[in-house]
This record gives sequence, C-alpha cells and structure tokens, in this order.
Amino acid sequence: MGLPVVVCIGTENIIGDSLGPCVGALLKERYGLKAYVYGVPEASITAKNIGGYMDFIARVHKESAVIAVDACLGNPEDVGGIRIRRGGVKAGRAAGRNFPAFGDVSVLGVVEQYSRDAIEALLASSPDNVFDLTDKIAYMVNSALAQRA
Repeated sequence: MGLPVVVCIGTENIIGDSLGPCVGALLKERYGLKAYVYGVPEASITAKNIGGYMDFIARVHKESAVIAVDACLGNPEDVGGIRIRRGGVKAGRAAGRNFPAFGDVSVLGVVEQYSRDAIEALLASSPDNVFDLTDKIAYMVNSALAQRA
C-alpha cells in the first residue's frame, strides 16, 4: 500500500469553497503530513481541472487510499459540522458539473445551509466557520494518518 493521498477540493476565491485548499495548506505547512496532498491555494482543484487530477491520481497512486476533502451545504442545524463517510466526493455540483465520486473516504465540512443558488450560499459563508472547520479537519486527517505510520 502506497502513501495515502489527500485531495482537497475547492478554490480560495469563494470563502465557503476555500475549505479544501486551506486544509491542504495546513496539512503541508503546519503538520508536514507524510502523505501526498493535492489542492492548496496556489494549486487548487476545481470543477475546471478535477478530471485531470482524477486521471493523474488513478494512474500514479494506484495502491494508495484517497481521502477527499471538500466543503458542502447542509441543513441549518448541520452548519459547522463535519461529515465523514466511506466513498468519494461528488465535486463540482455547485458549479453545475456532475463528476463521478472521487476518493475512498470523504471528509466534508458543512459551511452553509442549502440554497437554490449554491454559489451564493458559498459566497455567504461565515469566514470564522470556514476557518474553524479548516483547523478541525486538518487536525483530524493528520491525527488519523499519523496513527497509521
């Protein structure tokens, strides 16, 4: 089994969608995680380029577990929560794209409540909530993967 791969999806151009790349940055800079981390602010993974990343990771990291980190919308009572589940993230829905699920495990931070306009909801997300979720998710992923070493 190869080193784990953490794929952090989103863009720092939209506050609610910045969760993924901010988690990626913390995993690399604060924790020095012993894993492949893709998706940081200077090289974000978005609906425009996720297909290429999916192909690359499938080709290069065949033996690796893939953890996908992304922001999501939820019920009002779920905002600020974290969802962890087996199976991949279906990224790009806010941008009107329908990609296949990506990853073996999904870690989703609920940044805002559901809305008819997902982009508007992501733009309206609380920066404090997003940064709090970023810290928690980076800590959780680092702790989980450090126990494997």
